[in-house]
Amino acid sequence: MEALVANFARQLEEAVSLGKNFECESRPVENILLAGLGGSAFGGEVVKNILYGKLKTPFVINRAYDLPAWVGPKTLVLLSSYSGNTEETLSAAEAAQAAGAVCVCVTHGGKLAEFARQNGFPLFVLPAGFPPRAAVAYSIVAQLYVLVRFGLVREEDFLSSLNEGISNIRKADVKAAALELAKSLHDKLPVIYAPDPYESIAVRLRQQINENAKMLCWHHVVPEMNHNELVGWEHPSWLCEKSVVVFLRGADEHERHSPRFDFTREVVCRKGATVVEIRAVGDDLPARLLYLIHFCDWVSLALAGFNGADPTPVAVIDELKSALAR
Repeated sequence: MEALVANFARQLEEAVSLGKNFECESRPVENILLAGLGGSAFGGEVVKNILYGKLKTPFVINRAYDLPAWVGPKTLVLLSSYSGNTEETLSAAEAAQAAGAVCVCVTHGGKLAEFARQNGFPLFVLPAGFPPRAAVAYSIVAQLYVLVRFGLVREEDFLSSLNEGISNIRKADVKAAALELAKSLHDKLPVIYAPDPYESIAVRLRQQINENAKMLCWHHVVPEMNHNELVGWEHPSWLCEKSVVVFLRGADEHERHSPRFDFTREVVCRKGATVVEIRAVGDDLPARLLYLIHFCDWVSLALAGFNGADPTPVAVIDELKSALAR
């Protein structure tokens, strides 16, 4: 897992090369739905953040067996499953086909690849040999280029930012800083708060802490958490005192976010929690998001080390799949 995290920049470069070579027939669509779970859905979270101010077509992420009733012939359905065998995504694929949706499959193989070939759907083939959460570079870029091929965004809307992000990751030595931050989270309950443009990174850090470090944590988004969760910092007091709040911050926050973070810091510290910050690096949002993914992945690996956990296997998920198969 450490080698995979260290190679994030190279994976992004390879993904761009794959994206440039991806071709598919397209037709006009009115909305976009990504069907996926876990790491295979996370790429869509990043794409939504990257294209928030550029994509004029509604984009929804669906993490269920079924699809909304509005999915139909004018819907582009991105079926994302790295393994190609995620049962919820395969179920959604059948529902999308039945609805007459425009389907594109993003996977390295498995039943989803077979589904694409049998039905003549476009297939973006990802490199094999990764745990799904470590293939995120390919997932993000694949989805961006599918949208390009359908004329929904332009390559110039994101390519220079991706290249800047790759350069920043190569230049940044984040391991030492990630280790120090992980020390503050060890034997605590991490609570991740991010401004809405960085929600995907809050999701990523939570998922990576869960899977790599085998730890519980949760996340929420500012300003929404100021309207509900902020009140929850009353009880239980022992849990508040065992919590470390992680602020994900960046230069592109709305001007009203800063006083909200300041007040939230005061509240949680008053209740016994401590606060740490991770600051994004980069000239624009896509580059900052890529930097934060890389930094947060190193944090999760450092936490795995403190917990004596092997970050790669996810045994309990394998047990779940076996139980469902029975």
